[in-house]
Amino acid sequence: MHIIVTFCRALRIIHITNTDKDMATIALVKNKKQRFEVTGIVLGFLWMGNEGAYPARKINTNTRQEALEKATDMLHNGSLDSGMGFESLIGARLEVKRIETLTIKGKEYETDNSETIFAGDLTPEQQEFLDNCYFNM
Repeated sequence: MHIIVTFCRALRIIHITNTDKDMATIALVKNKKQRFEVTGIVLGFLWMGNEGAYPARKINTNTRQEALEKATDMLHNGSLDSGMGFESLIGARLEVKRIETLTIKGKEYETDNSETIFAGDLTPEQQEFLDNCYFNM
């Protein structure tokens, strides 16, 4: 079965088409919730003098701006890493995921999309290092 779903934000309706049966349904979206989830990896100075990477704390907020501000604040105050205990943090590779929850005919559906953001003063080599760490953790 192939189903195509089209959402019209302005009218808050969803058009669902079952391509196998040439049927279409238009449903009113009752609720639409949005939240943001930030995950990633931080780069910091280890106590013995080298650089290292460690997973970042997960951040959940209601707006993208709030998510970025919270991540930036945590990077600057040293609390973004999830337990490594760096001497100081240099920067981070963050995945900012927007998650939308739609309620249609009493059922909830989620959709998401992500963007990658680098925070802090990272060189291109450090960004590449964090990319490699992120995809191999």
